[in-house]
Amino acid sequence: MKNILLILPDDDRRARLGALLEGKGYACRADHMPDQFAASFKSFKPDLAILDEQLPSHEIEAWSRVITGISPETRLIDISIETPAERRKVVSAHAYIEEPFTDDEFLSTVRRVLAAKTTPEPALPKPS
Repeated sequence: MKNILLILPDDDRRARLGALLEGKGYACRADHMPDQFAASFKSFKPDLAILDEQLPSHEIEAWSRVITGISPETRLIDISIETPAERRKVVSAHAYIEEPFTDDEFLSTVRRVLAAKTTPEPALPKPS
């Protein structure tokens, strides 16, 4: 069973996507604070973390640092209304899901990312 960490600020979305993933046999956990997650990481080592653009950018950056610092093998998916090229300016991820998306598109991306042996697409450098 693969462990998936949902970092989604919207309670309804988190519940819906969590139920969808658990219905497909994944173990899901939701977290909001990177420091709390770091403390409890030993009990739940995610194979995949799913971030949402609704998080403030400083939280997205903090989550990315915590996850890749503790577990570089954990894959990241970023959900956004922006195109993947636009999101790469904010966060490095293995895949980007552009909203709106269907449950099938979401599950397909999760399966693809978990099966892949790839490195994340690096975030683009911030203009100086």
